[in-house]
Amino acid sequence: ASTDFTRWDYVGGLFGNAECPDFFPLPRVCDGCDEGRAAGAMAPNYVHATAYYQIGFYNESERNSTGTWTPIEGATGNMDGDDAASFYAAKSFYDPVGDRRITWGWLRPDTPMPKSNSTYKDPTVQTNCNSLPREVRYDPRLERLTFFPVGELARLHVGAPLARLARAAARGHLPPA
Repeated sequence: ASTDFTRWDYVGGLFGNAECPDFFPLPRVCDGCDEGRAAGAMAPNYVHATAYYQIGFYNESERNSTGTWTPIEGATGNMDGDDAASFYAAKSFYDPVGDRRITWGWLRPDTPMPKSNSTYKDPTVQTNCNSLPREVRYDPRLERLTFFPVGELARLHVGAPLARLARAAARGHLPPA
């Protein structure tokens, strides 16, 4: 913990050994989803994520404390919305202009691909890339996060087709913008 962002004091761990954790306020409810909670029922308020996520309750405690995290049993899923075995180290940020949470992660295929450079001793290499950015919303009836491609991706379909650009890039040159 820090009060000046210069001097830091260790106050304890909140999640144990979570690798590459992300911790953020529960995103807004998805369009067309109603709250679906009984009157007076407490709504979850935070998400703890790695490749998987847990929805639950976070309560700040006194100063120099990690607070308390209580996950809701069964309110879990994969941060890629499908198969977390190929998705790792999810990260997110809040976009205040669009009032949305955006996430992406590291995609790791299950099968190594042959190396194109024969100077490597190992004949295979993992090929990795980042996922496309997705907007994260919350469905209270399912107690699950939902993921949708960000609207800005539609701009990729305007103008020159992506396949033509990919072929040009493979030849070592791109057409003028």
